[in-house]
Amino acid sequence: GIHALALAMLLVATVPLPWVLDRASCPAEDGPLIGRGYYPIELETWPGTRLADKEFARCAKLDDLPEEGLWIFYRNTCELCAELLEYVAVAEAGQRPVVLLHLPDVPDEEPKVHDLPQGDHVRVVELPDDGDWLVTPPAGFVLSNGCVVGVKEPMRIEDHEQSVAPEIPEGCR
Repeated sequence: GIHALALAMLLVATVPLPWVLDRASCPAEDGPLIGRGYYPIELETWPGTRLADKEFARCAKLDDLPEEGLWIFYRNTCELCAELLEYVAVAEAGQRPVVLLHLPDVPDEEPKVHDLPQGDHVRVVELPDDGDWLVTPPAGFVLSNGCVVGVKEPMRIEDHEQSVAPEIPEGCR
């Protein structure tokens, strides 16, 4: 009687049903803070895969962005980011598209990035601030025809040279 009804209600409440739980929501994972999730990036698994197939691309709303070029995760409050972006502003000079993925800044920290690369070849994407992005900035990856062909986390100035002509994998998985 009443015990069977209570057991049935408990089972329904604990089983994630497709019409109850939207698994396509962002952030992708539950975080340690109540009401705040996180976005696991795991760049080391990206080479040889298509950026458009990544959960990151959907969550960051990366529509209408180039399928070629250098992509860099950065924070305005990151000293290494400031150094790398200053270097990239001069080194790239329009040779290829550059997409800057602005991670939400650390509250109450002084901005270190004052100058971003400029030009028609540069796009800046503001990543959503509704979760914590699990990536160590500055981090970068190179796209070739929508395929991730190289990643570096963290990315330093000396790593930029390798990103100019990365080794291209046989095909995207």
